[in-house]
Amino acid sequence: ALLPVDPVGKTDPLIKWLYEATTEVVQETYRTLDYVALEAAVARCKNASRIFWYGVGDSGFLAEMANHRCWLMGINSGVCTEEANLQSVSHTIDESQVLVIVSRSGNGDYLEKPIEIASKRRIFIIGITASALSYLAQNSDLALIARSREATIEDRFIPMRAGQELVINALVLKTAQALGIAFDTPDRYVPKPTT
Repeated sequence: ALLPVDPVGKTDPLIKWLYEATTEVVQETYRTLDYVALEAAVARCKNASRIFWYGVGDSGFLAEMANHRCWLMGINSGVCTEEANLQSVSHTIDESQVLVIVSRSGNGDYLEKPIEIASKRRIFIIGITASALSYLAQNSDLALIARSREATIEDRFIPMRAGQELVINALVLKTAQALGIAFDTPDRYVPKPTT
């Protein structure tokens, strides 16, 4: 038998805010996503010898998720979630690859050295961030903007990252599709691209 729906849970103001904030960031990201930039990012990823994902903190988890999804789709990729680690493996990343940097704010010291290294090595940088005015967006070769909401405690943020997850999923799945990797979705088949 089904358990009755808890009426208290349905009216909990925090759960309601979380639901609305998550829904809003997904809807705003969907409405404002630059599809020309997304297609350019897909083209770069399709032709790259490897996609290398980088993020720190929450963004590191998203980078690891993206890397895992590439692995599931059979796309060559790698991931780094610490600035020092990225610097130590940067010699393995060359201009045949794409560096995708994930950062909600798009600002922070942890972005400066990786972007400097990638730029010197002529590695194409795709930034995924919530701010078009951020350091990451301004210093990437291509920026994909995903909306964000957050709860704050003093000077710290607990962000709703569903918009960035939508962009990452779109980049991975559209790259797989461009590579001719067929996959099913629950409501319809996503065909191989015609060439």
